Amino acid sequence: MAVARIVVFQPLWTAGEALDFRLLGFQHWLADRLTDLGFEGVSVLAFRPGVEPRELMATHPPTDEGILATLRGGRGTYGLLASFSLVWRHPRLELARLVEARDGAPLRQVAGWEFGGDNHDLVAGAVALLTEVGRQLGVVPAIRSWTDAFGTTDTGAINNYLGALGYHSACDHGVRLDDPETCLHALHTAIVAKMGLALDLLPALVGSMRESGSADRTILAGAVRAAVDAVGDPPPTWEAMMRALGIWRPRLVN
Repeated sequence: MAVARIVVFQPLWTAGEALDFRLLGFQHWLADRLTDLGFEGVSVLAFRPGVEPRELMATHPPTDEGILATLRGGRGTYGLLASFSLVWRHPRLELARLVEARDGAPLRQVAGWEFGGDNHDLVAGAVALLTEVGRQLGVVPAIRSWTDAFGTTDTGAINNYLGALGYHSACDHGVRLDDPETCLHALHTAIVAKMGLALDLLPALVGSMRESGSADRTILAGAVRAAVDAVGDPPPTWEAMMRALGIWRPRLVN
């Protein structure tokens, strides 16, 4: 039986506000967690037409016809859309909807949600939305709280991690960052906090930044050296990245 593909659309945010890359991190994280639940989670970003290198752009609420076209073009069974408000630069999840596209049928709304209270927070909202989607599709996530989901109680580290994940998502889609130091600093603060997900992200982020031309070898090597100094004993998953950047650090052996 084919695995259902869930397309997580680029989040909508308050008109006129600049893009907050944490929203793209939210989108990427959600797609990955849906994959963990047994679906095929994928994310789609919006780019300015005819512009190279690629530039991200804000989107307007899509019509049902537009959603259906995207799902059919991307072979998606379900689509997940979320809207945020930006309050003093703090993203708050406001609305979300899950829709379904079947061959020859009009778009069907599976469920819609309005979020309030603690669930307005970006971090708690991510877990709340994942839980609601799982319930609608008959799968209850093992994640019970945002501390379970992110492995830390440090909300600052989580927000910085989501920002770095959003930058990685953009680079992975061919976007060249204008300010790579901001991205690397965000991840570094999460690494200093010993956040496991941040340690796991570093090699992928370095790779996507190199591939997209967002940062040169010198900048990336400096960031990796700083990360190595912060953790003391780098995890084995960093070895290939460190070799590629010419970074060597002796390991203690028993």
